[in-house]
Amino acid sequence: FGPANLNDDVISATSPADFMKDGWWSSCLNCNPYPVDSTHGATVATPLESVHVDFEADGDVQCVEVISKAHDNTGRYWDDAASTTTMGYDQGPHKQYYPTDIVLHRGKSLNGERCSLSEIASTGFTESWVLEFNNPNHDYDLEKIPADTGPDFAVARFKTGCGMRVDINADIIALQEGVPGPCHCKQLCLDTADQGCRSWKWRQDQRDGADVRVCFTMGEALAVDADCTEGDWYSGTTGPRVTAMTPTAVTRNTPFSVAVAGLGFPTDTTVSLGLSPTSATRQRIKVVDAALTTLETACAEAPVATGVAGIRCTGSVCSPSPTLATGNLVRFDGIQIASGATGGQFRICYNPGRLIDRYSWHLLPGTISAHRSPVTFTAMVGTTAVTTIPRSTTTFKIHVERTPFASYTDVENWRVRLVKDQYGCGARTEKTIGFQDAGGTAQTDAGQGIPGVADGVDKVKWDSITCF
Repeated sequence: FGPANLNDDVISATSPADFMKDGWWSSCLNCNPYPVDSTHGATVATPLESVHVDFEADGDVQCVEVISKAHDNTGRYWDDAASTTTMGYDQGPHKQYYPTDIVLHRGKSLNGERCSLSEIASTGFTESWVLEFNNPNHDYDLEKIPADTGPDFAVARFKTGCGMRVDINADIIALQEGVPGPCHCKQLCLDTADQGCRSWKWRQDQRDGADVRVCFTMGEALAVDADCTEGDWYSGTTGPRVTAMTPTAVTRNTPFSVAVAGLGFPTDTTVSLGLSPTSATRQRIKVVDAALTTLETACAEAPVATGVAGIRCTGSVCSPSPTLATGNLVRFDGIQIASGATGGQFRICYNPGRLIDRYSWHLLPGTISAHRSPVTFTAMVGTTAVTTIPRSTTTFKIHVERTPFASYTDVENWRVRLVKDQYGCGARTEKTIGFQDAGGTAQTDAGQGIPGVADGVDKVKWDSITCF
């Protein structure tokens, strides 16, 4: 079931002869990265529920075709002489459906080392393409054999080119001959990004009757000539590539900023030149629970982690926009993780601007550790700790405690307020909540909060609270 068993089918331009006899078949029974029912869907324990095929090819690959068959190798096959389908061996099981999305990644392999499995890492894939079933703009067809029996296989055809037919003008870093194609030229730019490469262009010249394929690696794009009158140029940029993400640790209940560093992020210049499909202000991030996000493809569906404030998402569309956006840095301010947030490890999902495209969400390397607040509270009914208190409850308690030596404030000066979650701590305690001191006297929040009863040097109790 591995790449060694990936064989060429015999499909000509005129007839799909013997199209059922060879091929690669996945080992999973129900391959689907999405939770369709109890038998389909990725989990933390078994995250790889989609089919992954890996293969190598030399030279400038122009096209890749993926055929999803309706029967296995024991099913019917095409009889070229009779121009009809023929039962071969035993009848194979018929598939109920075909893949709706197929993604092709192209990267490099050198001396046995392969690129990292990421579309936005500087050491990741050179280029990626997505074909969606039923998208009229994508070359993804259902073939019928014969026509009255319904679809027997789906064909996805990828045109694996890189760049656009334009001529980018920029400061030249290097010229290299013998580069097979545009995708190789783009990869050469990625390999020399540390030398300042941000854009590239490739063409095939004629010199002394021989083909000479040249690649220019260049700096930031300055202008674009869309006419291409002086040769057939293919040009492009590195695209968004992430090299670092900060911070790696934050304190709960304290606002912080997430900075994504790298190269090739969209700017006003790249947008005006037609080199970026989206604007800089459309870039977005999510802060997600590290324990729930084990795959990059889970980023689109992953919710913002519980207790995270400052980021709001509806499906895969999130806000706010970045506070700062340049070609090398994107920063998002005003994010905060509440002290009661579950878990202590979080990850960042990044989208360069295609907000409704699930394949544009990428899981960034590294994690953010959220240090727990040195001061925590516990709500109690009787002797039982609770997270929800019905209004019918006669009285409840709140105990506030700090980690020893975390601070040196005198607990005699501690105060509390109970406010609605949409308000900040500047609001006074709700009038529907009543406090009583140890002697049964009612207490009110006159602007300084409500004092409690100290229990040692690190704990204060409010043991008589009622809801009206």
